[in-house]
Amino acid sequence: MDREALVPPTMEVPGQWQAESPEADGDFVDLRFPSKDFAGTPVPELIAEALDNSPFLRSSEALVEAAQAQVRTSRASRLPQLIGRGQANRQMYNLGTSPSFGRFFGGSTFIANHYITDAVVSWELDLWGRLKDLEHASQASADAALEDFANARLSIAAQTARAWVRLTTSRLQAQLTGETVHSYEANLGIIQTRFEQGLASALDLRLTQASLTSSKAVLERQEREEAEARRALETLMGRYPAGKIKPGEALPEITASVPVGIPANLLIRRPDLRSAKNRVLAAGFREREASKGFFPNIALTGVGGTASQDLENLTDWGFGTWSLLGNLSQPLFSGGRITARKHQTAALHKQAVAQFESLALDALREVENALDADVRLASEEAALGQAVEEFSAAERLAWERYQKGLIDIITPLQAQRQANEAKTRHLSLQAQRVDNRIRLHLALATQLDVK
Repeated sequence: MDREALVPPTMEVPGQWQAESPEADGDFVDLRFPSKDFAGTPVPELIAEALDNSPFLRSSEALVEAAQAQVRTSRASRLPQLIGRGQANRQMYNLGTSPSFGRFFGGSTFIANHYITDAVVSWELDLWGRLKDLEHASQASADAALEDFANARLSIAAQTARAWVRLTTSRLQAQLTGETVHSYEANLGIIQTRFEQGLASALDLRLTQASLTSSKAVLERQEREEAEARRALETLMGRYPAGKIKPGEALPEITASVPVGIPANLLIRRPDLRSAKNRVLAAGFREREASKGFFPNIALTGVGGTASQDLENLTDWGFGTWSLLGNLSQPLFSGGRITARKHQTAALHKQAVAQFESLALDALREVENALDADVRLASEEAALGQAVEEFSAAERLAWERYQKGLIDIITPLQAQRQANEAKTRHLSLQAQRVDNRIRLHLALATQLDVK
């Protein structure tokens, strides 16, 4: 089983993306995030701060260091091990316990000292490549951890950008509702005057008052959501969630299309897919190592040093000693443990391959969905923008007709409600377009261009 056999087979994908995209055949190697779509906003600076302060990233980086240390440990297991030893032994002998000496010395005793200094060299001969397989498995796991770290950085960047979009959207939504409240208050003043003059009914006054009260309740909810969005963004950036960070004054306009390359490039570009591929490789090496469990184990042990009853003689090579031991061990009966481990590592290898394939399909789906939504949301936003203009014009006309006594209060209130809903939906759709563009950058594993 060579190295290539341990890697999952390349998935067959179409030559181009199936979702409509005006620049679907472009190259996205030089695409950067977030500068392309967030120029003129604080998002690049916010992302840089989040990448510097994120506890999650520090945790991921620590896992990389641990995995790299494991590689060095596995590599060291293939090398000879040298241990220096020093021993001191003091023992009392009772000559009376010996039939030979007891006759002459009776119950006499004496004390003897024994000192040893030596060095022990041990080396397991990796004739079958078992230890080498474990080293390769550790290296593949370390490479996977490094890719996980790269994916975590991209994820933190996307989360930060999306949190800023949510915060800015919440602020803009609250501003829209605040304008609605002011409009209802102005209209209520007019209707109050008309009511006092006998030109408006109590029903007109009550309905307008109810609309105003309802809008104030919506404003309170939106301001609460804005405060929560502030704290969420501050937490992502590693700050204390004091709710003091400022939102943007407007959402960025999404105009340019994103060059997305070809689907096959995605499989070698995304760090999460590269990580999954390395985990397949690591599982394959562990399976190969386990398959060598029935092979004999050969080890060499050498000991050299000095030994004497007098401590000062330990530096005299005339008291030198040495020994060389070869050890051959062959498993004969293990109760099925070796076979069970082979089956276990084979199953884990199969699982890693399946996880890679599942993750690859999810990655392709994410890009296709984001590309499709990028086009459709643009058309939907344009249509809804036109609807906002029409509803606003209808609202103005309805209030004019009401003040002339041509229609009842229901019509202008309904027109105003529809205009407000259209403005809110239009703002939400703008935020959805920006969020979808972030999803597209994340799905394509766009390179980060923050300092």
